[in-house]
Amino acid sequence: MPGITIVQSAVGTYGALGSLDALPVAFTSANSLGNILLAWVSSAEGGGLTGAITDSNGNTWELLPGVNLEDEFTEFYICTNCNAGANTVTAGGCIPSSTGGPNLVIVEIAPPPCPIGSTGIQAFCGDYRNQFVTATLSLTARYSANQGPWYHSLIVALYNNTNSESNTARTWVGGALIAQFPEFSGKNSGAIGYQTVAYPNSGSTVTFTPTPSTPALNPDENILIGVLFSTQA
Repeated sequence: MPGITIVQSAVGTYGALGSLDALPVAFTSANSLGNILLAWVSSAEGGGLTGAITDSNGNTWELLPGVNLEDEFTEFYICTNCNAGANTVTAGGCIPSSTGGPNLVIVEIAPPPCPIGSTGIQAFCGDYRNQFVTATLSLTARYSANQGPWYHSLIVALYNNTNSESNTARTWVGGALIAQFPEFSGKNSGAIGYQTVAYPNSGSTVTFTPTPSTPALNPDENILIGVLFSTQA
């Protein structure tokens, strides 16, 4: 199906790779000119990054809306038009957590050729009231689907901070999982996945199912954030 293509991803935690308040994570292969780069940072320590996202290839990064609470945070940074070449992405100004965070997931995304259109990018957050918390976790994007051959690719990141409640380490299954990680302590975890739908669909949903499934998920343990890429080709 047309829409974005996930080229590659890489994961690192501060407990394993970080030092001097910086967490570097390298792409395995060189980035391709003009692709989109996404960096997802999460931690069981509130406050976010006191620095910024930078990389070794001279790209410009922007912070997207995220969630920053007293005892945890999760946020996206994006580079919408990357340079070509080998690249290491660094989260600067990290506040080390007792569980080994922050965590950094980097993703390279190829937009489709758009000779008659463009790529639109929209970021948004789930919270305890508008995410679905049952046996699974889901975040849904809805949009006006009346403009012809559009394809909507929803990327969702789930940060599972278990220390506040069940203290249960989990792994995750999703329809199109990009990456997942246990935090360095093995207690907290995260996963990032995506779904692409075509016009005339008016919404798309990314769902994560945990293992183990018990004890039951507590909404206070989980934060979901998303980025919607709308492409016309």
